[in-house]
Amino acid sequence: TQEQQAAAEDRQVLSRLRELAQRSEDLMEELAKLQNAIQQAEEEEKQELERQLKRLREQQQELLRQADELESRMRSPENAERMSEQADQLQESREELRQAAKATEQNDPSAALAAGRRAEEQLDNLQEEFRRRAAGAFDENVREMQREAEQLQQEQERIGESMKQESETASPGLRSEEQSAASPEQLQKQAERYRELLDRIQDTVQE
Repeated sequence: TQEQQAAAEDRQVLSRLRELAQRSEDLMEELAKLQNAIQQAEEEEKQELERQLKRLREQQQELLRQADELESRMRSPENAERMSEQADQLQESREELRQAAKATEQNDPSAALAAGRRAEEQLDNLQEEFRRRAAGAFDENVREMQREAEQLQQEQERIGESMKQESETASPGLRSEEQSAASPEQLQKQAERYRELLDRIQDTVQE
């Protein structure tokens, strides 16, 4: 259903947000260690540390590209109506990441770390929003499956009772072909609905 597709997309976006937040945190920790090491290093050690710092700047640029890709996904036609506000928040986080990268390029670790922390906090808030949304969708999906299971059980009981009454009141020679064929057809439909419900339960648990 459309609701299931939206919930699945929310979970995908949440996963990408987690990756962004974790990568940002890792880069800021690495930056802090590198800057500390550079300050204490001998002259011959600084060259290797500077190369590591250059690789870190490149990783910051890659992080910006990943943030851009996720924002584009959130603003896509199928997501824009539901995620417009969150996409704006991600844009703000992306700006903080850009400021962190710029400060790193300018050898201003304090400013870089401050901007990185702001980005992490904003990304954490975004994750929490999508976690709440995903939890609500999961609960509603479970309730819907419970209702469907109850309906199937009631239908199964009705079919069983109907077959019992037919068996008790009609002689085999008097049953029409239509009467004989009705119950097996109904049972087949019930079996198909049960299989579909089991598939949905399995998909929901795996997600």
